[in-house]
Amino acid sequence: MLRQTTSSTSTGERRAIGMKRTIPITEEIYQVGGQSLTAAEDAAIYAIVLPEHAALIDAGFGEGTERLLGRKYCKPLLMLFLPLLIGAAALPVRAEDTRQRVELPPPMQAHMLANMRDHLVALETITRQLAEDQYESAAETAEGRLGMSAMRVHGAAHMARFMPEPMRVIGSAMHRAASRFAVTSRDAEVTGDLGAAFDALSQVMQQCVACHEAFRVH
Repeated sequence: MLRQTTSSTSTGERRAIGMKRTIPITEEIYQVGGQSLTAAEDAAIYAIVLPEHAALIDAGFGEGTERLLGRKYCKPLLMLFLPLLIGAAALPVRAEDTRQRVELPPPMQAHMLANMRDHLVALETITRQLAEDQYESAAETAEGRLGMSAMRVHGAAHMARFMPEPMRVIGSAMHRAASRFAVTSRDAEVTGDLGAAFDALSQVMQQCVACHEAFRVH
């Protein structure tokens, strides 16, 4: 059982959040939504709980947030977070989503969301492989799942006609950056320059950020 708390949340109380439908990441960060927890199209929904503040961060497209807040099992979670969220109300938030909505047929929308979830998993895999000095494996993951070689696998040509031109440009830039990273990662296996590999990986992620900042499908 969870106990209602005030904004002075102790470490033990924060640990109590790790109920059946949450995944503890650290003592302050919990995954409370995404995929099997709320909605498959959400990459993840995280709760960050600090002594004075708390926030929910939706890393997907926001569809899972309503499900999360409407679930009966989340009532105890909200009882815990509500005093903290009130205290965090002064944090800057975007009042209106001004991103361009991209209209897609339902099958194409589902396909695009599945591709992006796979991109996210690929990025996590690459980061772990770099941390374990598996440079060749990181290069293969990048090229096979994000690079120019992955465009056919992800049906890029089929999807492109539904995308605005700026979105296509960003997507192509992401694939090219991933292929460049693959080369840099293989070089790092010889030079040991992990910084160069992470810099190249950052250029891939910059394209992801640019696309999500400009466009939405919901």
